[in-house]
Amino acid sequence: MIYWDAEDLDREIKTDFSFIRQEALEEIPIYEVLRLTFSKAVDHGGLTDESFDVDFNGLGVWDFEETLNEMEQSLLMDYFDADGHKLGGYASFTQSDPRSYGGRNRHDFQILQMDTDEHLMFGDSGIAHVFINPSDLERRQFEKAYFYWDCC
Repeated sequence: MIYWDAEDLDREIKTDFSFIRQEALEEIPIYEVLRLTFSKAVDHGGLTDESFDVDFNGLGVWDFEETLNEMEQSLLMDYFDADGHKLGGYASFTQSDPRSYGGRNRHDFQILQMDTDEHLMFGDSGIAHVFINPSDLERRQFEKAYFYWDCC
């Protein structure tokens, strides 16, 4: 990952990728050149994101969900849905948040999330992330960012 400031945006864009062998492309999850678009939105939190927690009068979200009817459960899950492509925000995982394992990555935050869609597939409907430590982001040391993906 490379940080580009405003002056770097005037650089000539690389368009010749002929140096990449076709067989190297056969196993990657991105089938074609893609453009991701984003819009400003409020992210209410992702229930699988280690940095987000909810408390419903002493009940965790899964225990609280059991007290709701089917329509209320659906509304609750929709409200805390963190799926989709996004810059920043809360992460969504199909398995578990790697930051929950502790260690030096515990306080890292997501700078990019790419979700499975009709053009992109990580494993079996997985979600990919780029994380970075806040101090590395502050110093614009994006070479220390790391990629993680999980799938069903």
